[in-house]
Amino acid sequence: MSGARRAIHAFLFGRGPIAFVLVLAIAVGFAASALGRTPSANDNAKSAEGWAWSRIKQGLPADFGDHCGGPLDPTKKDDPAWLDPKLCRTITAGFLVDILTRSPRRDEATYAGVEIQNAKIVGDVDLSFAKLDRPIQITNSRFEGSISLSYVRAESLVDLGGSLIAGPLDMSSFHSESDVGLFGVAMKADVNLD
Repeated sequence: MSGARRAIHAFLFGRGPIAFVLVLAIAVGFAASALGRTPSANDNAKSAEGWAWSRIKQGLPADFGDHCGGPLDPTKKDDPAWLDPKLCRTITAGFLVDILTRSPRRDEATYAGVEIQNAKIVGDVDLSFAKLDRPIQITNSRFEGSISLSYVRAESLVDLGGSLIAGPLDMSSFHSESDVGLFGVAMKADVNLD
């Protein structure tokens, strides 16, 4: 047995079971603390979501046009830049739902709200029955799936202007206390505004 291992063994077992239990409790506490701080994909500033999240937390717009080499026309699907092989401007619908509706992300966003431009959003954005208490501006972007805003209560601006929505847009029983911006939105599927 090496000297260091012998010293640890003597400390743990030479002081009795109470010392052993105490050291074990401290080790478990450190492990639990480390697990609680495991970085998520949107904490990695090198990923598209991480970069956007770092801007949003500061109350700044996340303009992927500036970040990824220029703005794109959302209606031009054949533009090779929309393929985004380096995933520079691609974010997931789950990321949007998290930062808009789920703690702790929603609570970390400033009251400036969420402003994203020139992004490619993959997946279905389902905000049904959510309460949106900050401005949301996702403009000049491509939504590759559907958007559900059914039974949503928005206290601030919701602006999707200039974006393309490939899937259905459901705004049934949507209630807003402010403006809703759909100017220049291109729809590829059904729209429900009941």
